[in-house]
Amino acid sequence: MPAVLPQELLDKIIGHLDRPSLRACSLVSSPFRIPTQRLVFQSLVIPYIDSPKAESLLTESAHISGYVRDLQIELVPFLSFHNQSIASILSILYRVERMSIQGRDTSWDDMPYRLQTAIQNFVGLPSLHSLNLSHIQYIPSSFIFRALSSLRNFNMYNIGMDPSENSSVALVLHSSSFIPRTEQIIMSSTFPHDIPRILDFILHPRTPGYLDNIRRLVVGFSPQTHVQSKRLIVGTSGTLRYLQIRCGVFRVPVDLPHLPALRTLELKIHLGESEHFPTSLGETIATFPAAIPSIEVVNLVFYRTDWRRWRDDEGGPFPVFDVYLEKLPKLCRVVCHLSLAYPESSATGFFACIRRRFPALQEAKILALSRGSDEQTSRWFP
Repeated sequence: MPAVLPQELLDKIIGHLDRPSLRACSLVSSPFRIPTQRLVFQSLVIPYIDSPKAESLLTESAHISGYVRDLQIELVPFLSFHNQSIASILSILYRVERMSIQGRDTSWDDMPYRLQTAIQNFVGLPSLHSLNLSHIQYIPSSFIFRALSSLRNFNMYNIGMDPSENSSVALVLHSSSFIPRTEQIIMSSTFPHDIPRILDFILHPRTPGYLDNIRRLVVGFSPQTHVQSKRLIVGTSGTLRYLQIRCGVFRVPVDLPHLPALRTLELKIHLGESEHFPTSLGETIATFPAAIPSIEVVNLVFYRTDWRRWRDDEGGPFPVFDVYLEKLPKLCRVVCHLSLAYPESSATGFFACIRRRFPALQEAKILALSRGSDEQTSRWFP
């Protein structure tokens, strides 16, 4: 009679398998099926075309619905059959922790009422703590309110609120029952006119404290969006501990407000074809002692097409960091990251330049250099 391994040992072995191996393993026997299915269906991505199949699977194999922790769905306007399937899927799943809803220039009003209701209810799911919402317009204030009062992480990409709603009226309707729970916001948009409507709502003078609990914030800082981004930074200034600013080509200096609680600042900078660091970087660094006196970690991530043409001149803004170093007593780490996996030789000149620009950081042994692919900031923070 063959020996039977303890289930705990099987679970550990299965945990090291890739996805195709997990699928094959689930067909071996019942002791393998449950633990492998639990891993296979832990993350579920449902393109709109496959939503009827996903609905059928979850209906016929009800136990699978309890395995799903990460859910990504796609919404397409006017495809009523598929949208009804998505509504059914949302009503079946009950243990999802992270969710992404991706529209295709979708309008909230284009979705059937059943789907609108299903999404609203799903955001209130006790297990759900993170939501990515992208490319959906005319979102009602009631949804924004529900997300900010239910979720720990709320990330918005190219979304817009219903312009017909009156912010003051919406605040009166929602404020009495509000308890702030959101700790992280990512706000990014290629349509600058969308951002003011959202900020007018959450930063209204009669706001019930939508941003009172924010610890982590990610914003863009292009010439088109920097004014609105600063409004959001100011609105979270009292509690913010992590701030990432996507500076683009960095034409506009980041005029940071006073952020007494900030511990980590990350600047993502696209240098394009330039052969020099932007002067905006030096102007931004000069604000650090007054704006972020308690800063501990600064991450500078640089993007450039071809680093072999980089000019290593002695001018530029970097020495200002050394001038102000003694005024940042808690600073313990400055990371300069060269993005993308170019040959090692192409980074040598850049790193040599950084070392010469930061002599005080070198002497204090708080300068770190890194290179390689730079994945976009994780949608989910711990």
